[in-house]
Amino acid sequence: MLAPAFRLDYSVAGTAAAMNRDVHAVRRLRPCAVIRFGTSTKGGMDMTSSSGNGWLDGVDMAAVVRGSSRGFTVLVLGGLAAPAAATVSGALGALILTGSAAAAFVVAALRQGTTTSGGLHGVLAAVGAYLLVLPLVLLAQAGRDPAQISMTLAAAVVVGFVAGAAGTRRRFGHSESAGVRSVGERA
Repeated sequence: MLAPAFRLDYSVAGTAAAMNRDVHAVRRLRPCAVIRFGTSTKGGMDMTSSSGNGWLDGVDMAAVVRGSSRGFTVLVLGGLAAPAAATVSGALGALILTGSAAAAFVVAALRQGTTTSGGLHGVLAAVGAYLLVLPLVLLAQAGRDPAQISMTLAAAVVVGFVAGAAGTRRRFGHSESAGVRSVGERA
């Protein structure tokens, strides 16, 4: 039976050794403070899986965070390059901004780790990347348009799903890994 768990391991000796800069004692000790959240099982802590019927089963959340971070980086770099390109040509600036957003969502979705549900992973990572950059977008008056925000969010969902599903399908080589089932196939 799984139960919520919270455990704090604290080592006073480890803190004292670190404060005294006792290199040999620090190497022998575990980290001074470790906080673990997750589900408690008889075998110990399980932080990466659920009971088996959740909608996030098959998604590597650490990979989602890493993908969101990479997508955020691409969005920031594209957002910085677009105004410079717009000084040359307004259409070039818009093209760079749109292309960098699409590239960011693909980059976020393709960082999959051990994910088996690629489409869902891609959506979560791409939307996460956009939500990370959204406060920066809202700083500019032009970025506060609700239609633009909702359309970019919709683009993150669609591009993230397609790129994530394609990435998982490429890794595993079959359609079931992408979350797609044929008409006659049983769940």
